Amino acid sequence: MLGTWVLSLGVICLLQCAVSGEPRPDFALEASVFGTVHVSSAVTETRSVVTGIDANLDITLNSTFPKLSELLQLTQEVGDTFSERLESVLRPLGSLAPSSSSEDVEYFNTVLSAIDSVQFFLSNRLEEINSEVQMLVGAALPSQFSDALIRVGRGLQELASALEALQSAVTAIRNGSSEESNECRPKSIRPKLVYRVVYAVRTVKAYLPAVVYTLTTTVENIALADQFVVKMYEKAEDVQEPSQYVNLLLATTSSVSTSVNNAVGTVVTRFNTVSGGVAALGNLNSLMAYSGVVQVLSSYQSTLQQFGDISQGFSATLMAIATHLEQALVPDEDTPTVNNSEVIAALVHTLIANGPYARYCFYKYAELVHGLAHEGLLGVEACVNREIMRLQQLRTALLAQVSLLLFDLEDIVNELSVCNAAANVNSREACVTMIAAYYNNVAFSFRTKFNNLYSTGAAEGVASKNRLLACVKVLQYQIVDGSGQSLKSQIENCAHNGPEMLPDQNPMLSVYDL
Repeated sequence: MLGTWVLSLGVICLLQCAVSGEPRPDFALEASVFGTVHVSSAVTETRSVVTGIDANLDITLNSTFPKLSELLQLTQEVGDTFSERLESVLRPLGSLAPSSSSEDVEYFNTVLSAIDSVQFFLSNRLEEINSEVQMLVGAALPSQFSDALIRVGRGLQELASALEALQSAVTAIRNGSSEESNECRPKSIRPKLVYRVVYAVRTVKAYLPAVVYTLTTTVENIALADQFVVKMYEKAEDVQEPSQYVNLLLATTSSVSTSVNNAVGTVVTRFNTVSGGVAALGNLNSLMAYSGVVQVLSSYQSTLQQFGDISQGFSATLMAIATHLEQALVPDEDTPTVNNSEVIAALVHTLIANGPYARYCFYKYAELVHGLAHEGLLGVEACVNREIMRLQQLRTALLAQVSLLLFDLEDIVNELSVCNAAANVNSREACVTMIAAYYNNVAFSFRTKFNNLYSTGAAEGVASKNRLLACVKVLQYQIVDGSGQSLKSQIENCAHNGPEMLPDQNPMLSVYDL
């Protein structure tokens, strides 16, 4: 009976030794390892996720808004470096699992070294990147980077531990098979060692979606912010595009100067007619008193000789209104721009900081910020339209003054004709002397009214220019320090506190209770 038991034990031992010769090589062994196919499958699936880490990080920015480019480069560095180092872990592990070559046993060390490289990145460069990111956008985003990536690091620690245990078992088998001994030694790997590796790889894979999400949404937010800023560039350019306002002003000022100058031109024509009419009165030019008439006509002529220069000066003064507005709309160091706007910076910062309410707050206020630019457009148009109405009133006022000039030329020929018809020379002399005396005073008044007409027009042109510039500049303060500051406060409040609670809203009320 005892001999039978010893014989049975020997057969079992021989059978166990014979199993090791089964030709299915795994993990650099000349033997089959149970569960290897699951390792290979887990590695393949995990590598497919790793490729997605940096798949959507390559974008081109079209704006120069502060912080966007810097944050994008840091995010891309995290994604590119982390995916490359994870691939350095998974690639040799994928080759090791089905390998039968004894040389491939070194892949254990390769994988473990690659894991150390990932851990080194997480504990060194990632901390530096997070410090830079925090300086750019605050603590929310770097905390997400740390949480998502270091979680993968912990998964890799477990993978390293599992691989070291499996490596020890493989080494023991390889060393045992090299010794010359007839003793039956274990020739297989315990399944739990292999499955520990499988579970570790799958755990790493389970941790990766948070990494992909964090990096991808960060870049998406940067791209969204960039698109928003570009749209603001376009709107700001529309507001500051001077031609839309300058053309309106030029059309009005041209109409005013042309109407006034043409009307004054009729005064010149009327004077020439008067001069010809007086010269035709043949009974007067031989009188001693006629020199007074000549003096009156000379005074009129002297006044009207200014017409060419003074009318051009008047036109130039009115045109200067549009010129100065055009210059005022060109941004200078004191002009608010998209890149230095506090309200735009608050909205962009809220988005790219990736806080809990980032996108909600962005979409809540983006169109309102766009509306500031539209408010600027309408505001400048209102300033311009108000001055256009005033310039039209100036035209009416100046044309009324032209009528006053014509009054001074209406009666002189008729009145001198009465003198010319007098039969008595002495009567003609007395008549002309009297008329010349009165019209000498009229000619003086004519000069005053003529000069006043154009000085009033020029003075109002200068006043209109300055009123318009003041209106436009005050509009900037109104938008930047008024509406803009109000929106900025609302955006910052939203970023910190989230949606506003309605006055009658009960925070404890469930939607199912409604």
